[in-house]
Amino acid sequence: MKQRNKIICIVMLLTISLATMTPVMGSTTKANHQTPIPLQTISPQYVTIDFVDCTNIVPARKEVTMLKTEWMSLRNDLRAIPTSLSVRDTLSAQLAIYKEYNLVSQDVTTASLWQKFTMNTPAFARNMHPSPINNSVVNAMCAILLDITNGTTAVFGLNTFINLIGFDIISFHKGNVTGITTTGILGQRSAPAGTYVGTMFGFFGYWSGTKVKTGIYSDLTASGFTVFTVWLPLP
Repeated sequence: MKQRNKIICIVMLLTISLATMTPVMGSTTKANHQTPIPLQTISPQYVTIDFVDCTNIVPARKEVTMLKTEWMSLRNDLRAIPTSLSVRDTLSAQLAIYKEYNLVSQDVTTASLWQKFTMNTPAFARNMHPSPINNSVVNAMCAILLDITNGTTAVFGLNTFINLIGFDIISFHKGNVTGITTTGILGQRSAPAGTYVGTMFGFFGYWSGTKVKTGIYSDLTASGFTVFTVWLPLP
Protein backbone atom coordinates (compact mmCIF):
# COMPACT_ATOMS: atom_id res chain seq x y z
CA MET A 1 0.00 0.00 0.00
CA LYS A 2 2.81 2.40 0.92
CA GLN A 3 4.50 1.62 -2.37
CA ARG A 4 1.28 2.38 -4.23
CA ASN A 5 0.88 5.70 -2.39
CA LYS A 6 4.44 6.66 -3.38
CA ILE A 7 3.68 5.96 -7.02
CA ILE A 8 0.51 8.08 -6.84
CA CYS A 9 2.48 10.96 -5.26
CA ILE A 10 5.16 10.79 -7.95
CA VAL A 11 2.54 10.83 -10.72
CA MET A 12 0.83 13.84 -9.15
CA LEU A 13 4.13 15.70 -8.83
CA LEU A 14 4.96 14.99 -12.49
CA THR A 15 1.52 16.20 -13.56
CA ILE A 16 1.86 19.43 -11.56
CA SER A 17 5.38 20.00 -12.92
CA LEU A 18 4.27 19.57 -16.54
CA ALA A 19 1.31 21.88 -15.99
CA THR A 20 3.66 24.52 -14.61
CA MET A 21 6.32 24.15 -17.33
CA THR A 22 3.98 24.20 -20.34
CA PRO A 23 3.10 27.92 -20.18
CA VAL A 24 6.74 28.76 -19.46
CA MET A 25 7.85 26.83 -22.54
CA GLY A 26 5.11 28.51 -24.57
CA SER A 27 6.31 31.92 -23.44
CA THR A 28 9.87 31.00 -24.33
CA THR A 29 8.82 29.87 -27.79
CA LYS A 30 6.85 33.07 -28.32
CA ALA A 31 9.77 35.19 -27.13
CA ASN A 32 12.16 33.37 -29.44
CA HIS A 33 9.78 33.94 -32.34
CA GLN A 34 9.68 37.67 -31.65
CA THR A 35 13.42 38.26 -31.32
CA PRO A 36 14.01 39.04 -35.04
CA ILE A 37 11.43 41.88 -35.01
CA PRO A 38 13.58 44.47 -33.19
CA LEU A 39 16.47 43.59 -35.49
CA GLN A 40 14.36 44.42 -38.54
CA THR A 41 13.47 47.85 -37.21
CA ILE A 42 17.11 48.88 -36.84
CA SER A 43 18.34 47.43 -40.14
CA PRO A 44 19.27 49.91 -42.91
CA GLN A 45 16.38 51.10 -45.07
CA TYR A 46 16.88 50.68 -48.82
CA VAL A 47 14.98 51.87 -51.86
CA THR A 48 14.92 50.32 -55.30
CA ILE A 49 14.67 52.74 -58.21
CA ASP A 50 14.33 52.34 -61.95
CA PHE A 51 17.24 54.32 -63.40
CA VAL A 52 17.02 55.19 -67.10
CA ASP A 53 19.85 56.75 -69.05
CA CYS A 54 18.15 58.65 -71.89
CA THR A 55 21.32 59.88 -73.59
CA ASN A 56 21.71 57.11 -76.16
CA ILE A 57 19.76 56.05 -79.24
CA VAL A 58 17.95 53.48 -77.09
CA PRO A 59 17.39 54.41 -73.43
CA ALA A 60 19.33 52.11 -71.09
CA ARG A 61 17.36 50.99 -68.04
CA LYS A 62 18.67 49.33 -64.90
CA GLU A 63 17.30 48.60 -61.44
CA VAL A 64 19.34 50.16 -58.65
CA THR A 65 19.11 49.52 -54.90
CA MET A 66 20.59 52.11 -52.56
CA LEU A 67 20.22 53.40 -49.04
CA LYS A 68 17.21 55.66 -48.65
CA THR A 69 19.47 58.35 -47.16
CA GLU A 70 21.74 58.11 -50.20
CA TRP A 71 18.78 58.47 -52.57
CA MET A 72 17.61 61.57 -50.67
CA SER A 73 21.14 62.98 -50.73
CA LEU A 74 21.32 62.52 -54.52
CA ARG A 75 18.07 64.43 -55.00
CA ASN A 76 19.23 67.22 -52.68
CA ASP A 77 22.52 67.53 -54.57
CA LEU A 78 20.62 67.93 -57.84
CA ARG A 79 18.41 70.63 -56.30
CA ALA A 80 21.51 72.48 -55.12
CA ILE A 81 22.74 73.10 -58.69
CA PRO A 82 22.54 76.89 -59.26
CA THR A 83 19.76 77.93 -61.62
CA SER A 84 21.95 80.71 -63.01
CA LEU A 85 24.19 78.25 -64.88
CA SER A 86 24.10 77.95 -68.65
CA VAL A 87 22.49 74.90 -70.21
CA ARG A 88 25.86 73.33 -70.90
CA ASP A 89 27.18 74.01 -67.39
CA THR A 90 23.98 72.56 -65.92
CA LEU A 91 24.54 69.40 -67.97
CA SER A 92 28.08 69.18 -66.64
CA ALA A 93 26.95 69.64 -63.01
CA GLN A 94 24.22 67.00 -63.33
CA LEU A 95 26.61 64.54 -64.94
CA ALA A 96 29.18 65.03 -62.15
CA ILE A 97 26.56 64.18 -59.50
CA TYR A 98 25.42 61.00 -61.24
CA LYS A 99 29.04 59.93 -61.60
CA GLU A 100 29.62 60.57 -57.89
CA TYR A 101 26.81 58.14 -57.05
CA ASN A 102 28.12 55.60 -59.60
CA LEU A 103 24.99 55.71 -61.73
CA VAL A 104 26.77 56.91 -64.88
CA SER A 105 30.04 55.63 -66.31
CA GLN A 106 33.13 57.72 -65.61
CA ASP A 107 33.90 57.58 -69.34
CA VAL A 108 30.97 59.82 -70.26
CA THR A 109 31.98 63.42 -70.96
CA THR A 110 30.06 66.67 -71.12
CA ALA A 111 31.37 67.24 -74.65
CA SER A 112 29.97 63.96 -75.96
CA LEU A 113 26.55 64.60 -74.39
CA TRP A 114 26.45 68.16 -75.70
CA GLN A 115 27.23 66.97 -79.21
CA LYS A 116 24.35 64.48 -79.13
CA PHE A 117 22.04 67.13 -77.77
CA THR A 118 22.81 69.94 -80.24
CA MET A 119 22.72 67.62 -83.27
CA ASN A 120 19.05 66.89 -82.64
CA THR A 121 17.56 70.26 -81.69
CA PRO A 122 14.18 70.58 -83.46
CA ALA A 123 13.87 73.83 -85.44
CA PHE A 124 10.35 74.62 -84.14
CA ALA A 125 11.66 74.84 -80.57
CA ARG A 126 13.68 77.96 -81.38
CA ASN A 127 10.58 80.11 -82.04
CA MET A 128 8.47 79.47 -78.90
CA HIS A 129 7.27 82.12 -76.48
CA PRO A 130 6.45 81.94 -72.75
CA SER A 131 2.93 81.75 -71.30
CA PRO A 132 1.60 84.43 -68.90
CA ILE A 133 -0.27 81.90 -66.70
CA ASN A 134 0.65 82.45 -63.03
CA ASN A 135 2.87 79.78 -61.44
CA SER A 136 2.97 77.90 -64.72
CA VAL A 137 6.13 76.75 -66.43
CA VAL A 138 6.52 76.82 -70.19
CA ASN A 139 9.95 76.42 -71.73
CA ALA A 140 11.77 74.87 -74.67
CA MET A 141 15.20 73.41 -75.32
CA CYS A 142 15.82 73.74 -71.61
CA ALA A 143 17.72 72.15 -68.80
CA ILE A 144 15.19 70.79 -66.34
CA LEU A 145 15.12 69.45 -62.80
CA LEU A 146 11.86 67.79 -61.84
CA ASP A 147 11.20 66.05 -58.53
CA ILE A 148 7.78 64.45 -58.02
CA THR A 149 7.47 62.91 -54.55
CA ASN A 150 4.01 61.42 -54.91
CA GLY A 151 1.91 61.11 -58.03
CA THR A 152 1.69 59.38 -61.38
CA THR A 153 4.04 59.59 -64.35
CA ALA A 154 3.25 57.91 -67.67
CA VAL A 155 6.06 57.71 -70.21
CA PHE A 156 5.64 56.86 -73.86
CA GLY A 157 8.94 56.46 -75.62
CA LEU A 158 11.20 54.56 -73.20
CA ASN A 159 11.45 51.57 -75.54
CA THR A 160 7.74 51.82 -76.36
CA PHE A 161 7.89 54.09 -79.40
CA ILE A 162 10.71 55.06 -81.73
CA ASN A 163 13.29 57.21 -79.93
CA LEU A 164 15.03 60.18 -81.51
CA ILE A 165 18.67 59.91 -80.38
CA GLY A 166 17.83 59.55 -76.73
CA PHE A 167 14.72 61.75 -76.74
CA ASP A 168 11.65 59.89 -75.54
CA ILE A 169 8.53 60.92 -77.44
CA ILE A 170 6.31 62.27 -74.65
CA SER A 171 5.59 61.94 -70.91
CA PHE A 172 2.63 63.00 -68.76
CA HIS A 173 2.81 63.83 -65.06
CA LYS A 174 0.51 64.62 -62.15
CA GLY A 175 1.41 64.87 -58.48
CA ASN A 176 3.15 66.66 -55.65
CA VAL A 177 6.21 68.47 -56.94
CA THR A 178 8.93 69.87 -54.67
CA GLY A 179 9.68 72.42 -57.36
CA ILE A 180 10.23 72.77 -61.10
CA THR A 181 13.29 74.53 -62.46
CA THR A 182 14.07 75.08 -66.15
CA THR A 183 16.70 77.11 -68.00
CA GLY A 184 16.38 77.35 -71.76
CA ILE A 185 15.65 79.52 -74.79
CA LEU A 186 12.75 81.16 -72.92
CA GLY A 187 15.05 82.06 -70.04
CA GLN A 188 14.71 80.78 -66.48
CA ARG A 189 11.27 79.43 -65.69
CA SER A 190 10.43 77.90 -62.33
CA ALA A 191 7.49 77.21 -60.04
CA PRO A 192 7.19 76.64 -56.28
CA ALA A 193 6.31 73.37 -54.61
CA GLY A 194 2.72 72.22 -55.09
CA THR A 195 0.46 69.94 -57.07
CA TYR A 196 0.86 70.13 -60.85
CA VAL A 197 -0.04 68.50 -64.10
CA GLY A 198 2.59 68.62 -66.78
CA THR A 199 4.09 67.14 -69.87
CA MET A 200 7.49 66.89 -71.51
CA PHE A 201 8.10 66.33 -75.19
CA GLY A 202 11.53 64.90 -75.80
CA PHE A 203 13.74 64.17 -72.82
CA PHE A 204 17.52 63.87 -72.84
CA GLY A 205 19.21 63.02 -69.56
CA TYR A 206 18.62 60.82 -66.54
CA TRP A 207 15.35 59.49 -65.23
CA SER A 208 14.89 57.66 -61.92
CA GLY A 209 11.89 56.69 -59.84
CA THR A 210 9.79 53.94 -58.30
CA LYS A 211 8.33 51.84 -61.11
CA VAL A 212 4.70 50.71 -60.73
CA LYS A 213 4.75 48.92 -64.07
CA THR A 214 6.39 49.47 -67.45
CA GLY A 215 6.25 53.16 -68.25
CA ILE A 216 4.41 54.12 -65.04
CA TYR A 217 6.11 55.65 -61.97
CA SER A 218 4.77 56.72 -58.56
CA ASP A 219 7.62 59.17 -57.90
CA LEU A 220 10.22 60.61 -60.18
CA THR A 221 13.45 62.59 -60.32
CA ALA A 222 14.31 63.75 -63.83
CA SER A 223 17.32 65.88 -64.61
CA GLY A 224 18.55 66.70 -68.08
CA PHE A 225 17.00 68.49 -71.04
CA THR A 226 13.63 68.62 -72.66
CA VAL A 227 12.60 69.88 -76.09
CA PHE A 228 9.38 71.38 -74.75
CA THR A 229 7.65 71.32 -71.36
CA VAL A 230 4.44 72.73 -69.87
CA TRP A 231 3.39 72.64 -66.18
CA LEU A 232 0.14 73.95 -64.73
CA PRO A 233 -0.75 74.21 -61.03
CA LEU A 234 -3.80 72.41 -59.66
CA PRO A 235 -6.08 74.01 -57.05
